[in-house]
Amino acid sequence: MRVSTIVTPNPAGLLTLLTPYSSSPCSCPNRSVRTPLGRSAPTVAEILELAAKKLLNSNDFEPSDTNQALAVLSQRFGLDICFGYPDAVSYVEKGVASHLRICFSTTQDRSWTFTGYPSEPLLSCVAAIILHSGTSSVTRLGSTLWALNEKVNEGMVKIGQRGELVSRLVLLLAKDMYVRGHLSEGTIRVVHHFGSRDAELIDCQKVSVVDFLQYLFGEMFWLLAGEEAKTAFQHAYINFSHWVSMTELISPGPGPGDSKQPTLEIAEEWTLRHWVRTSAVLCCDLQPLVDKMIPIYFDDPTLGSDDLKRVSQIFISDKAGKNPIARELGANTRKHDTIRCSSTLPYITIRLDFNVEPQLNVTFPERDPNDAETDRSLRINASGLKETTFPFLCESDITIFLRRLISREEEAPTQMNLDALVKFGSTAKLQNLQWETQD
Repeated sequence: MRVSTIVTPNPAGLLTLLTPYSSSPCSCPNRSVRTPLGRSAPTVAEILELAAKKLLNSNDFEPSDTNQALAVLSQRFGLDICFGYPDAVSYVEKGVASHLRICFSTTQDRSWTFTGYPSEPLLSCVAAIILHSGTSSVTRLGSTLWALNEKVNEGMVKIGQRGELVSRLVLLLAKDMYVRGHLSEGTIRVVHHFGSRDAELIDCQKVSVVDFLQYLFGEMFWLLAGEEAKTAFQHAYINFSHWVSMTELISPGPGPGDSKQPTLEIAEEWTLRHWVRTSAVLCCDLQPLVDKMIPIYFDDPTLGSDDLKRVSQIFISDKAGKNPIARELGANTRKHDTIRCSSTLPYITIRLDFNVEPQLNVTFPERDPNDAETDRSLRINASGLKETTFPFLCESDITIFLRRLISREEEAPTQMNLDALVKFGSTAKLQNLQWETQD
């Protein structure tokens, strides 16, 4: 993706960044920069610098400034704010006023507002550049994660019940580090870019799935997966620059009064549009089997010109829990009624569990002729948040901060158990019934 946004100054002086959909995601289409009559087109550097300044509300990034740190992280990692925290309202209000956070709606009495960061690839790339730039970029990243840790410990930022926040950080930071360790010629990698306007944004460029999985899980990964699996994904690419959240199932089925069943092409259209947008997906809490999706695009001319026939997915499940049978990798079929993907291209399922001993299991099973599945999946079970499972962590000082989030996750059940018991009898689950288990 190139810096091809439409830049329109609005009355408030903010930068409106719009990235329209393209029917050719592989080629990363050129888009023009429109400016008011009589004004010269802004340079790439001016666009990026303005975006950075508006996001930070400052010319410089200071990781110890909580509002700046959370703005940079929220735009890409989908931080979930807990409104039971005393300072949550003031943080959100300041984010809207000074850090490009968007107010989606408000109640009539204005006592509640619903806010967040919308999907915007250019702003995501700017946030990534801010996070990783400078000679002390590792220290800058660590300091930013430290600020996040403090707010998690204070209860303002939710971590999720199955390690959802940590897995978002691990997967996207791994891609950040990969592209910066394997720089492509002519990409935009700094805010003060004075090169070609047609250069690609470093965090929106396509990355080989084969190379990324080897970087994420180590040099031995494809020896474990097998040559057949490696060949199956030799033309596959990812390009996600940020996470976006869903509020309903991937394939929710017909709505009230709608007699039509959803078509199987919905999942392909959904995947393709996220590929073009360079976004990965956080599934809603009610989504069975999977918690996240990263789009895959097969840049293989033998597949024809229809982009809908070129997309596939990486589905991620966070933490098997006490009843792993329900979340077995083999059960993560994309033909499930709540996903309904008709693609015959190979796909990937990853199950992450950071709270156990490190272990990496990889399989690429043959298709069962008696199974409804017509495609094959590379199944990855990655356990433990250590360098033995994720070797890329050796390249930075972020492991300690991620482990602190995991330790916080282990402490959280005490509060969650109390919350569940306050709602005694609301379900037949033991967590809503067993008062005697409290210390």
